[in-house]
Amino acid sequence: MVPQVAGDIRFRIEPDHSAGATARVRSFSTPFTSTAIAAVATIAFLYGKGGFGLVLGITGVIALGFVVATAAIAVLVNGVEKERTRAVAPAE
Repeated sequence: MVPQVAGDIRFRIEPDHSAGATARVRSFSTPFTSTAIAAVATIAFLYGKGGFGLVLGITGVIALGFVVATAAIAVLVNGVEKERTRAVAPAE
């Protein structure tokens, strides 16, 4: 008998003379599997349309989008931090 712990996560403790504890996690397999299938299908489609150059180009565009978004978030956070430091007057 395997006790239920925290939703779909199940643990079984083996006797001391065996290897130790075994754990089975089912809740993570479905989202990762569906994402991997979508990624492989998209790469196969792009490779079929334009070869490795198209796959590499689209990957570069997506990576550039992440770089721009990260820079924009850094600029926004910097602006908020500057406003917060101006709002607090030094103690005298």
